[in-house]
Amino acid sequence: MDAIQVEYEVLPFASTLKDAMATDAPDLRGGKGNLLRHANSPQNFPNATWAEQQGDLEQGFAEADVIREFTYRFVGGVSVPMQPSGSVAKWNGDQLTFWGMGQGIYPVRAALAAALGIDASKIRFINKWNGSTFGAARLAAERFYPLIAHLAKVTGRPVKVMLPKDQELAQLQIKPETITKFKVGARKDGRITAIEHEVFVSVGDLDSGGHASTPGNAQNQLELYTSLVPHWRSLWCAYRTNAPRPGPSRSYYQQETKWSWESMMDEMAEAVGLDPVAFRLMHITKPKPGDARYPYDSFPSVEVLEEGAKAFGWNRRNPTPGGAPGRFKRGFGVGMSQHHGGLMGYHEGEEAFQKLAAAPGAAVFGTELELGADGYVTMKVALPDSGSNAATALAHLVSEMLGFTNRNRIRLIWGDTDMAPSSDEWFGGRTITLQGAAICSAADKLRKDLLRRAAASLQVDVAKLQIRDGVISSTEDPKKTTTLYALAKANGGTIRQTGRGVSGGERTGSNKGVGACFVEVEVDTWTGDWRFLRAVYPHDTGLVINPLVAEADMVGSLVESTQVATDAIPWDREFPGTRHYSVGYLSYRLPTIMDVPKQTQLYIDSLEPRWFYGVKSFSETSIGAVPGAIANAIYNACGVRIREHPITREKIMAGLRAQGRRA
Repeated sequence: MDAIQVEYEVLPFASTLKDAMATDAPDLRGGKGNLLRHANSPQNFPNATWAEQQGDLEQGFAEADVIREFTYRFVGGVSVPMQPSGSVAKWNGDQLTFWGMGQGIYPVRAALAAALGIDASKIRFINKWNGSTFGAARLAAERFYPLIAHLAKVTGRPVKVMLPKDQELAQLQIKPETITKFKVGARKDGRITAIEHEVFVSVGDLDSGGHASTPGNAQNQLELYTSLVPHWRSLWCAYRTNAPRPGPSRSYYQQETKWSWESMMDEMAEAVGLDPVAFRLMHITKPKPGDARYPYDSFPSVEVLEEGAKAFGWNRRNPTPGGAPGRFKRGFGVGMSQHHGGLMGYHEGEEAFQKLAAAPGAAVFGTELELGADGYVTMKVALPDSGSNAATALAHLVSEMLGFTNRNRIRLIWGDTDMAPSSDEWFGGRTITLQGAAICSAADKLRKDLLRRAAASLQVDVAKLQIRDGVISSTEDPKKTTTLYALAKANGGTIRQTGRGVSGGERTGSNKGVGACFVEVEVDTWTGDWRFLRAVYPHDTGLVINPLVAEADMVGSLVESTQVATDAIPWDREFPGTRHYSVGYLSYRLPTIMDVPKQTQLYIDSLEPRWFYGVKSFSETSIGAVPGAIANAIYNACGVRIREHPITREKIMAGLRAQGRRA
């Protein structure tokens, strides 16, 4: 390495939105302009990547008694997974065994095979345990898979790659920088008449608008408060930059956009003299079954706010921001979030399944259930575990459908292409509904098959049979019984059923989740230091299948979002000019156990009507609410409004000095 001499040519660069949007900005797209436009970009808004509007903005502002304008900046962030980014490749002749990480095995195997120019059947891909992936970690790891496999082939020996954390940080996809501008008009009674909303997004080296150009995702950030506003417009402007690539980082466009919406809602509530919770209740989207734009029925937005406020004790909030006496001031804040609620899949037997499954690029999930002569049911799924114990919840469902009162009779084979049936990969934390479509379909088939076999054996009507803990009996004559063991033995030792599910379709579009975060902080007005004291974290959940893991997952969600709110992308603060991210966690400050607040996880069972047992899924539903809630709580405590991310003691002190305020 010492013998290699490198000469670098420093090209013009623009790492921030300000640089990329400047009139003299470097040309990063070969003469096409740094603003990304595509075939679906609005022709009537030539400076936008995506746009949507309703009503007449001029009329809306003319009807307003109060008009305010706000600008918020989120400078970027990244979620750091516990799981190290690593993998192993080993060849045996022309057969490759690859131990990877991530959220699936078959799609990753196909991509690896394509990169190596070999048939996918020559690769055995194994991925069972992950210490979380967050999207970002597995995408970072997958970049190295073809190289690792190639090195193993060339050397004739297994090759392992494990990135140190500082190098891993440089590979993770990030939550991008955004600048959000609002112009909002409201009547004296607080009713919003008009919203003009502009979002500027850094998309790094992507040559597409990312989620800024996808209606299903851009809309997802503004539907929470626009359904009752008669006049509004939302413009999304995506800019190419020399920043790290944005992408999934346990949710996509959540904290970075909800930060601005929740700050704006608090500022407008103050402008019209209303309590922030009351103001949100006045505008929040409510269930509207059959509505073409807001077709949500399983959407307990009011319950999430009201039950959260009650559990938190919102009525004790400071009436005047910063008005409490003393050096240490406490304050309350609230933020909300709307995100996917579960991406309800369709399963075999439903009319939409065949059409969706046959579409190019369809995300199809498969499973197999096998009842053995020992009375145990083996559940085969491809999906790896990523800290969420997905298969445990799926085993709950199988046990329930087959009449078991515990999971002891369920065995698991998973995460290995040589053993598990073909399946897509999970995303958005949604295993219970994506893989669940296939699981529930197979379990329902197996249950019906067993009842038919028992009915024939016992000479009893199927409708008069019941299953409990491996025994099938007549409801009219308890002496007429058989066992799952006996049925399997009579069938040669096993009874198998398969199931498939697919994501997408109308059901997906009508399924949304809503969540909130209530926060109490204490601010030291002499130093700007602040403490996160407690939180109530209400979630729209549907039926919770695995409460223990659900609570742990949401504790992690709250801590992670707190970190995203209080630190930006690490840019080598301590040693500028050294390798990017060279000092790792000296630059990137993660919350420790000392920073975790007292918290109450509050589950609002919205009972999703389109899914088995009312299951909905809520992994990322509330995750976007936290940064805005913290900022609003700090304002309530000390009167300092932070409009530029991240939240720091220096900004609190600057705000206090600007107001001439201290204890």
